[in-house]
Amino acid sequence: MAPDDELRPASLVGNPCMFTGRRLDTETGLYYYRARCQDPICGRSMQTDLIVNPVRRGEPVESLGGRAHDPEKAVRIAHGVILGACAAVLGFSALLQAGDSRVELFGWPCPMKCFVHSVFGVRCAFCGMTRSFVLLAHGRLAEAVRQHPLGPAMFGYVVLQALYRAAALLGAGGRAMSRIGLLGWIAGAAVLAAILVHWLAYLGGLWI
Repeated sequence: MAPDDELRPASLVGNPCMFTGRRLDTETGLYYYRARCQDPICGRSMQTDLIVNPVRRGEPVESLGGRAHDPEKAVRIAHGVILGACAAVLGFSALLQAGDSRVELFGWPCPMKCFVHSVFGVRCAFCGMTRSFVLLAHGRLAEAVRQHPLGPAMFGYVVLQALYRAAALLGAGGRAMSRIGLLGWIAGAAVLAAILVHWLAYLGGLWI
């Protein structure tokens, strides 16, 4: 481009790199942008962008195969999957009945055995968590704590996750929801860390 806005086909000093530092093919008159070429006359690329870019403010973008990538849809799917998992956990907890050593569904014992306990003879970090969830779903807090001291914390986290995901699917958003989501990640990490510390303390008591 000359100072008088005249489009020149080549550099006057023989420079092969022109607009945005890209090489100009003098035979075709196209700029070489590695994955695709650009026509300087119309200002458009000659090929479809092969990189799937995020959608901003609902604007369509070019993508591989002509399908627009919608990250908002992916987030909604993630919310739905997590909500479904939480609802399933809470629903089964309400349907099951817990005893001291097993859980039952309508009087039928459920064959739930811990692999770590069966093989190594020690309890895993989540041993007793299922019975604790079932007892909590039936309002038996003291018995649930005896099955797993951190069962109530994990159960409460699942309940809060279900409420948060349901609110997100219903359209709740904004800065407050973002902060709640961040606090949810922190709370989940804290609960898992507490479960790990509790298990390590249990293993330490076995080895001392």
